[in-house]
Amino acid sequence: MANPFGGKYPSLIEALLDGSIMVQERCEIARAEGRREGRAEARLRRLLKRGYPELEALPEIGRINLEALESLIDAVLDRAAPDAIRAAIMAAAQPQPN
Repeated sequence: MANPFGGKYPSLIEALLDGSIMVQERCEIARAEGRREGRAEARLRRLLKRGYPELEALPEIGRINLEALESLIDAVLDRAAPDAIRAAIMAAAQPQPN
């Protein structure tokens, strides 16, 4: 790799710039994922408000990941029983082992 500062190895400045670009890309991906989760959470709460108002304000919904939110949206649209939806919300809000 040609180094504009001389030598055949990348300079510290180039390495820092490359690292900075990677961090920026990861931050943008995380922001996009956060926006998608926020929209899915808002949609789930709107659907719950219409069909299951007693579940709409559950704070556990804010701890649910995107995949589980989408699954819960499907359950609400399929008109699952309120107890089943509450149980699914509670299960999805539990910390997931890594």
